[in-house]
This record gives sequence, structure tokens and C-alpha cells, in this order.
Amino acid sequence: MLKRILCVIIFYLAVTVNVLGSDQKEILIENKAYINKYAKLFDLSPRLLASIIYSEHKLNLMPGESTLDYIFAKSGYNSSLGVAQIKITTAEWIEQQINNEQSPFYLGASKSLLIKISSSRSEVINKLSDPQTNILYAACYVAMILKIWGDELNFSELRGSKVGITATLYTLGIVDSEGKTRKPHSNAGMNNFGKTAQEFYTSFMLREEFAN
Repeated sequence: MLKRILCVIIFYLAVTVNVLGSDQKEILIENKAYINKYAKLFDLSPRLLASIIYSEHKLNLMPGESTLDYIFAKSGYNSSLGVAQIKITTAEWIEQQINNEQSPFYLGASKSLLIKISSSRSEVINKLSDPQTNILYAACYVAMILKIWGDELNFSELRGSKVGITATLYTLGIVDSEGKTRKPHSNAGMNNFGKTAQEFYTSFMLREEFAN
């Protein structure tokens, strides 16, 4: 409740001084180079990664909330931060998995060179506050999801819903609250976040900027 009240205050302050944040399309355009770069690096569709970021900004952020999330993160909350709205604990998990050769989410030696284990929580927050690093982590996380779910989403009747299901797993977490990996299954569906990502992916919006 306190967070929402503060968001409203920040919103009206932003209106007053005319510094409202960019809309979803502007966020994607501003970060187009990073999205395309890291999608390519992790063998992802740039449009898939852009679709997830679009959904985050359409559904989960209101003007001023990014700044507020940073303040809450510094106060000890597990905030979602940055362009791709990555939680602090998720970033820490990504760092551990990509540097652990025994992990089922390990993506190989070349990828492990890209993300090192942070020395402190504060370092994680600072990394996630940088747009380029934030998108790097997001691309890595999507690649980890697809390492587990790729075959099911590419070679079954679910392939038409690949983007939406991947986005759903992104927002729910590939690992559930009990620490268990969400395993592939044939009746997987999309939540509202996933549906929004799927709609963007199949639309003509920013089609030239982000290829399939």
C-alpha cells in the first residue's frame, strides 16, 4: 500500500514538471541496440526479448515506479529493477547458475564469462540499474528458460505459443517458490503477461526494429 501511495505521489510530481517516463515503444527503441545485441549473443529471437520487455512496461510499471523500486531495493526489498524488471534474487540466481557447470541451466564456458558472481547485494542492484547489463541478464534468463523448455516449445503443438509461454515462465520464474524447476508439459498455458507478450510478438509494432 505504501509503495502504491508513493507511486501516485511520484506520478503527480512527474506531471507537474513534465518528466513522465517513456511509453513501451520508446523504451524498446531506446534500448534497441542492447536488445538485438544480447538476443543474438544468446541465440534468441530479438522480438521475443523485446516482447517480454514490452509486457513488463505495459503491465507492471507505472510512471515513477522504477525510481521507487530502486529506493526500495536499497532499503532491503526484493525489488524488480531496470528495463527488463529483474528481481534482485533472480539476478543472484542467474549469476550462480551461469557459473556452475553442474547446473541444468549452465549455458557454456563462453557465456559464463559474460556474467560474474557479484560480491554484494549492492553490486547486484547497481548492475541491474544499468540498462545494458539489465538486458544482458534478461537475455541470459530467457536462454536458461529455453534450455529447459526449448524442445517442448519448438517441436510440439505449443510452438505457436512459444513467446507467450516463455514470457509466462519469465514472470512466474523458471524455479517455483519451493525451489523446484517448472518442468515442460504439453498443456502449458499463458497468463496475462504472456498473452500481452504474444500479442506484441505477432503484431506489426516495431517490426523493422526487432526481427523474429
